Amino acid sequence: MGHFLFLLATAALFVRPAEIFPAVQDWPIYEFLILACLAVSLPGVFKQLSIASFVENPITACIMCLWVAVVLSHLVHFVLWGATMSGFRFFKIVVYYLLLVAHVDSEEHLRGFLRWLLLLITLLAAIALLSAHDIIKLPDIDFYEQRQHDDATGQTIIIPRLRGTGIFNDPNDLAMILVLGVAMAMYVVADPSAGILRPLGLAQAGLFGYAIYETQSRGGLLALLAALATLCYVRWGWKRTALVAAIALPALLVGVEGRMTNIDDAMGKGTAQSRVQLWSAGVQLFRHQPVFGIGQGSYAEEVGQVAHNSFLHAFTELGFVGGAFFLGTFTAALLMLRRLRDDEMLAEDRSELMRMLPYLMAMLVGFVVSMLSLSRNYFVPTYLVLGVATSYVQIATGQTGLLPLKFDSWFLKRLAVGSVCFLAAIYVFVRVTVQWS
Repeated sequence: MGHFLFLLATAALFVRPAEIFPAVQDWPIYEFLILACLAVSLPGVFKQLSIASFVENPITACIMCLWVAVVLSHLVHFVLWGATMSGFRFFKIVVYYLLLVAHVDSEEHLRGFLRWLLLLITLLAAIALLSAHDIIKLPDIDFYEQRQHDDATGQTIIIPRLRGTGIFNDPNDLAMILVLGVAMAMYVVADPSAGILRPLGLAQAGLFGYAIYETQSRGGLLALLAALATLCYVRWGWKRTALVAAIALPALLVGVEGRMTNIDDAMGKGTAQSRVQLWSAGVQLFRHQPVFGIGQGSYAEEVGQVAHNSFLHAFTELGFVGGAFFLGTFTAALLMLRRLRDDEMLAEDRSELMRMLPYLMAMLVGFVVSMLSLSRNYFVPTYLVLGVATSYVQIATGQTGLLPLKFDSWFLKRLAVGSVCFLAAIYVFVRVTVQWS
């Protein structure tokens, strides 16, 4: 029952029933499903909250520490109401993550959950495209009209950008999740046991690629390229990846028109430059509150917009402590997947887990690249991706006996060093590239 409720909650997260059926607009469907799932899943959730479990699962440990950092970011400024509300909102995200890890606890469940996600992303893309092109008509699901000044003509041009339902109503968020869909669809295409589903997977990949183009998201395009490059590298190595890139990139720049490949706008005073200016403001705010940050949710209040970089956003709002743990979640995930890839026992076994690994790494890298231009620190899909990585590692560890990483002093020391290097890189990049006039 708990597993079924969790799948329904995930469906309600992706495709908001209230946006399709206005009659249920005031029904807290997702909240009801997640609470019901939690009620019948408490043993599996509590199992993850022991000290021993934290040591063996550094992603979970980092997320729990991040929750503490969210609360502390307000408490150190004596903002008790902010600490309470921010802590509760992040608690709901933590619950979803813990439920995912509790229920996706076997190879069969992991494959089933990925197929369920693929179905939901397909439905999300289909609804967005059908509504935007007026084949069906749903409120607030149409093309977002972005206005942009054309320096050559002096006129304002309108760029239509595809958006989805609910939490994916922003074109960049839709592109982010579609990149995951591409990786999952390619997993189906390469599955010899999929049978007649393999052509369907190829069609889904094409649908997602077209939808990403319709979002006109530069971050989405970069994330897609990063995911595909990772997939090629993990499966075939650097040489074949470089050969594919040498052929595919020129064709992409020629064949894809519009905002996504407009390099002059991206490198000039367009969207990319405005984001660099936001990063510069974030660096200055971090310097004033370097330990516990300015407070969760305060970036937009101080600057006028979010950082459009999830990692810098975390360091600015939550300080070095919270920023390091947020960075640590994805660092741990990538490092553990890489070590499992190099594990001889898993490689010799030629199991389904080994075949799945390149596609999970592609999903993770694509998501990380998306977050370099978006602030999605408190976004449930962020922790869905981390939950999938945690589940995979736990399942693989159970089969091989290898513990790829521990949450210990070695990990914390290197996380601190990595955080300092990240901040230094951001500072240098901002100083070199920012333009104020």
